[in-house]
Amino acid sequence: MIHICYRSGMRPVAHILPIRNRIPVLLVNRFNSILQSSTYDAGNKSSTNGLDPINTKSVMGENVEDSPSSSIKQLYEMNKSRRDENVHIISKPSETAEQKFESMKQARIEKIERNIENLATPKQMKSYLDQYIIGQDECKKIMSVAIYNHYLRVNDNLIRRLKKSSFKRGNTGVAISQTCDSKTGIPGSEERAKLALEFSKGSSSKEAPKLDKTNLILIGPSGSGKTLMAKTIARILNVPIVIQDCTSLTQAGYIGEDIADCVQKLFNRSGRNVEECERGIVVLDEVDKLAHKVDASSSKDISGEGVQQSLLKLIEGSQVPVHGNIKKNTAFAHTDPDEDEKVIDTSNVLFIAMGAFVGLDRIIAKRLTLEQSDSENQNDGDSNVHDHAPGTKESMKPSSLNRVIPGDIIKFGMIPEFIGRLPIIATLKNLTAEDLERVLVTPKNSIIQQYRYTFSKLGIELAVTGPALQSVAQLSLKNGTGARGLHSILSKLLLSANYDCPGSNIAFVLINKEVIESFSRSWLSGKSLETFKAKYFLSGEKKEFMNCIHKEDPILENKLLYHLI
Repeated sequence: MIHICYRSGMRPVAHILPIRNRIPVLLVNRFNSILQSSTYDAGNKSSTNGLDPINTKSVMGENVEDSPSSSIKQLYEMNKSRRDENVHIISKPSETAEQKFESMKQARIEKIERNIENLATPKQMKSYLDQYIIGQDECKKIMSVAIYNHYLRVNDNLIRRLKKSSFKRGNTGVAISQTCDSKTGIPGSEERAKLALEFSKGSSSKEAPKLDKTNLILIGPSGSGKTLMAKTIARILNVPIVIQDCTSLTQAGYIGEDIADCVQKLFNRSGRNVEECERGIVVLDEVDKLAHKVDASSSKDISGEGVQQSLLKLIEGSQVPVHGNIKKNTAFAHTDPDEDEKVIDTSNVLFIAMGAFVGLDRIIAKRLTLEQSDSENQNDGDSNVHDHAPGTKESMKPSSLNRVIPGDIIKFGMIPEFIGRLPIIATLKNLTAEDLERVLVTPKNSIIQQYRYTFSKLGIELAVTGPALQSVAQLSLKNGTGARGLHSILSKLLLSANYDCPGSNIAFVLINKEVIESFSRSWLSGKSLETFKAKYFLSGEKKEFMNCIHKEDPILENKLLYHLI
């Protein structure tokens, strides 16, 4: 590395002289110093630096562009002594490639350690989940701890990999990460010798234990918040997420989606960034549909147990090739065959399997009943056993899902190898009417807030009273569709309002208990909902609008008064 230093008082003026030919940078800098010193001695007619006054004028005057390159060479040779005084060449030894490799490796390790420190804690994750998901506190805790440990493992593996990497220079001069014995040149021989020495001494390795992968399986009824929980977690961690419907997966060679398609989707979702993709989350939705069903049909099971077998290596960790670029034409999207394939290591990808597992509660109840019978036979009349037996009527409720064990899921139809790769089991319970009522208004993106925002864009105020919310929750509970049913009911309730209000003089829309009861009678009796409408009020009927609200929900009236004024 060469540094050129100038003495103080000198200023570069290389732009004064246009140079047609290629001139070394050192020569141009020398000309600047000569020109500076000549200007300084302009009062001296004898020109102490040895320059001819006429030649200097020709160079610095109007005839600069006509000056040949020989004039510059002349100046360069004539002022060799002054050049040596003003220009100092300082040589410093450049950083070696090995030192640069080590510094870059240390910087990367420090960055990963900072990422570990800034990782959201389980408490922070659960607190964030509470803002969007009602209830399911136990599942939130299990999921937060499992995901926190997973990303600790991901960062720990990256640090281990960087620390083990060593600088080696190949024939092309490129730094590679490979551990070879300096004497034999055999990859891994030094490590094997070290391991043999430790084994002969009977000492254990000083390295920290390697962390296992913590994939999850979520079990809960439809509409209990499984998918929303996974999406919210991905938003907390700022990682890409893909939700793969398992019902569309088939074995290789059959029509349907291939097993590795979910990794390709994750790669596309991550902006085709390999590192981001390997930190992502793959949600295997409706995984219970892959359970092996024993029936009289002799048809081949192409989307059941075979798909479970194909998912084993993917979940555990394998090298999956993906296409780096996707080109589109007018007919269909296709991958460019000339594009080099990239490889995704799924050992750091988090897999979350989820499903309703309808009928699993009966398997659990049967097992608990057998355990109770065995316990009764052993204890022979102990009254305490009857009071707290696991097979009592209380344990037969759907909430008994939280007592599931891997053996119950295997009896349901999942293969043991598949369940063994999903060590963390979290269950969700059915939402109660109170939970559904809170789902309507409490979360940040609640359904009522979404509808109110939509109507506010039209200049219309939407109000739903408390008794009306309770009736909607009860109606959804009867349908057995959970939180998803709330959106369906409200969309039918507000269908006429969404159709009538745009472009009209309507300023207020009210849904109270009377409206819900009328809607419920029409819906349950099978009557058409085309004639059903909410209560409309014009801009001059604000007082009537507020009086109707006051009869059922004075608290909502106060909120609206504060909001509307």
